[in-house]
Parts: sequence; structure tokens; C-alpha cells
Amino acid sequence: MNLKTIPARTAAGYLALLLLTLLTGLVGLWRINSLNGQVEHLATNTVPSVKVLSEAVNAVTLAGRSARRMAVADDASVRARAEQAYTAAKALAQAKCRDYEPLVSDPTDGDKFARAKAARDRFFVAADRLVVASQGGDRSIAQKMLAEEVDPVLEETINAFADDVDYNSGLADNATLEAGRIVRSSYLAILTNLVLATLAGILIGLWTVTTAKRA
Repeated sequence: MNLKTIPARTAAGYLALLLLTLLTGLVGLWRINSLNGQVEHLATNTVPSVKVLSEAVNAVTLAGRSARRMAVADDASVRARAEQAYTAAKALAQAKCRDYEPLVSDPTDGDKFARAKAARDRFFVAADRLVVASQGGDRSIAQKMLAEEVDPVLEETINAFADDVDYNSGLADNATLEAGRIVRSSYLAILTNLVLATLAGILIGLWTVTTAKRA
């Protein structure tokens, strides 16, 4: 292309403007795709992870309270209702742990969750023994088991799940911060390209007018 002619210069200028406009659109699409990835990860993994783990902790806590009632209650009907609540809470805690397995985010999360599950299993072994002991006539045995076996491992279990919840909450915070960073950088990149495109349009107009006057 011979840039010495007015049509050629005009075409070259508008081609540059078109390329800048195209670049602006591509940058916008790229940043939107990145933001969409962050939002999708938050919606399908990070937020559900915190929710499911919290529900598992609540179920374990409920199981612990129910086991305590079985150990200390004098009324047989109260112990029977507590046993039913314990059985339901145990099943719920196990179900929530199964629900969480496909949501494990990374090896660190996997290790924390494995420790929480191991503590949960130890708690239920001890609590099941307490349930059997509480059905006997002498509940002092169950109360001793509660203090020496069940309560310590219950606390360990709750702390292990809470540690994993905190880790996933940190992942959620990081993902949120990254989404904000993508939005801010997108604004900057798109604004920069728009400014360049505007300047290019002005320069092309001036160039065309000046060239036409000299012709």
C-alpha cells in the first residue's frame, strides 16, 4: 500500500482504529471469562464447601448433645428421645461428609478433611459405646465415659471440622479478592484501549484533513 496517497493513508488509519477497537473487545471478553471462572468456582465449590462442612459440624455437635442427655437423664423416655436424636444426627453427619468429598479443593483441604473424618469416626465409636452404657441401670459408667472418652474426642472433632471450615473460608476470601482484582484490571485495560482508540480517531481525522489541505 502506497501511504503517500490520501485514500491509502485514510485506510491505514481506520485499519489501526479498527484493530484497537477489536483489541478492546478481545480484552473485555478475556477479562469477563476470567471473572466468570472465579464466580463459578465460588458458586459451585467454595461457598458450598463452607456450607456443607458447617452442616457436618452442626450434626456432630447435635450428636454430642444427644449423647450427653442419654448419659445424664433419669427419665427413660428422655433417654429414648435422645437416642433417636443421636442416631439421626449421626446419619446426617455421615451424609454431609459424603456430600463434601467431591468438593475437596486441594491437597491441603483434603488433609484437613481426612483428619476431621478420622476424629468424627473416633467420636462415634466412643458415643456408640456410651449409648449402650446409658441403657443400663448404673449410668455412672456412661457418665464417666462421657467425661473421659466422649467429650474429649467430640471437642477434637469439632475443632478439626472448624479448621477445615476456616481454610475454605480463606479460599472464599481469596477468590472474592481475585474477582475484585479482575474487575479493576478490566476497567483499566478497557479504559486504556478506549482512550487509545479515541486518540487514534482524532489523529486520523487531523491527518486526513491536513493531507487533504496540502493536496
